[in-house]
Amino acid sequence: MKIKFLAVISAAAMLALSACTPSHIVVQSDENQKTEAESTTEEAAQETEETKETEAQTAYTGEVPTGVNGGPGLIPTTTADQSDLPPDKRSTAAQETEEVVGIYCVDSTGVFMQMDVVPEINADTLLERLIMNLVLSPETELVDFTDNGDGTAVLELSELTAVYTKAKEEQVLACITDTYTENLGLTSITIKAGGKDYGTFEFTEEYDRT
Repeated sequence: MKIKFLAVISAAAMLALSACTPSHIVVQSDENQKTEAESTTEEAAQETEETKETEAQTAYTGEVPTGVNGGPGLIPTTTADQSDLPPDKRSTAAQETEEVVGIYCVDSTGVFMQMDVVPEINADTLLERLIMNLVLSPETELVDFTDNGDGTAVLELSELTAVYTKAKEEQVLACITDTYTENLGLTSITIKAGGKDYGTFEFTEEYDRT
């Protein structure tokens, strides 16, 4: 009976000592937890911004043009060729760098004017447009052009061959005369081609469409 009593006392003493032993568990306050959470969020955001900045810097690894051709991130551009489009269908930028001219052409109905554009109005560009508008043969070359400065000029071509085979020589000469006198502000022009002097002509409507 005494033994059992002693055992009960011993067990009670052990429980009392256990209850008095200081605990090593540390409980963080809500304020510390909040501070740690905010710090973690800020670090994650900073890492994300650094990643985005690195990706932006390495997105284009080619040679970047500088100066008049562009700056960082800019790729040089070119102006589209609109020479095959009619004047009213071209962009404003293209129209600002080109001159409108009247090119006189010929077909079965007679001589008529076709609007066209050139980068600059001169003897060479007018001949190019006469060829492009099927007045003169593509083999036609400008041998010489002399502006006398008094409203008259002399034009010499390598040949005088019309694309429209049924065109009369007078009609072809009228196309050349009207094109050059009207666009260059001439009163008359002397036309030579293939070593032949065709004479001096003024602007005429004699062969225009009826």
